[in-house]
Amino acid sequence: MQQTELVTNDATIVGLTNVNIILGRNGAGKSRFLRSLEMGLANSTDFNVRYLSPERGGVFKRGGNVDTHMEANKDWLRNNRNKNQVGDFKAVSAYLIRDVEVTYLRRLASTPSIRQDADRNFHTDRLEKINRLLINISLELERAEFVLRNASGEPIAPEDISSGESEAIALASEIMYFFETLDKSKFNVLLLDEPDVHLHPDLQARLAKLIKSEIEALSPEDRSRSAICLATHSTPLVCAFADSKYTSIGTKDFGTVVSGR
Repeated sequence: MQQTELVTNDATIVGLTNVNIILGRNGAGKSRFLRSLEMGLANSTDFNVRYLSPERGGVFKRGGNVDTHMEANKDWLRNNRNKNQVGDFKAVSAYLIRDVEVTYLRRLASTPSIRQDADRNFHTDRLEKINRLLINISLELERAEFVLRNASGEPIAPEDISSGESEAIALASEIMYFFETLDKSKFNVLLLDEPDVHLHPDLQARLAKLIKSEIEALSPEDRSRSAICLATHSTPLVCAFADSKYTSIGTKDFGTVVSGR
């Protein structure tokens, strides 16, 4: 790891590894801790940092207001994310999955080893990973648009899927966006605040498997400059990470998190 700790004026995490699970009781300050890290690191030119709030509202459907905000103000996304309740969270996730597609295709075109592998494409490398989180629906790319279909193959409106399914798709899109847009000139940090909220225990474990697969797929160089800090109460989520050599578990104690197996 290029960084063994993260230090800001109000928060410090030591013993840093690729996935750092932060445990603590309600009121221990885990969310404040992650937001303090985000605010401190975002002001440094050495870090590329993203924070995902614990309350993630909205519908997984691109909206004109989100497009307008994203294009008009480069800081809108960060400012919108840095709060406990984000009404447009899933609409932004729907916006970002398009960026994941574009970035992936550009990387595919510029990387001969990937381009020559007939089994590698956006559907197998990205959409299938999202769909492994789901049982009754799937996210498909059709005629340059992302659509949801039920188990019978019929289209389904984003407003009609369950809250857990919507949550899973949005989180997976955000996680993939982070890994697809790593800044090779900086240390990349993803701050996940209670990603288990609204998810069934089985889905929590599947989300952990997705994160582990993304970490394991990185080159050693990219892995050395990437870290996820994840605050949770979820036993299934923690257990799903237990077999990963890239994971540490720590406890929140005032302004410092100490990670260790």
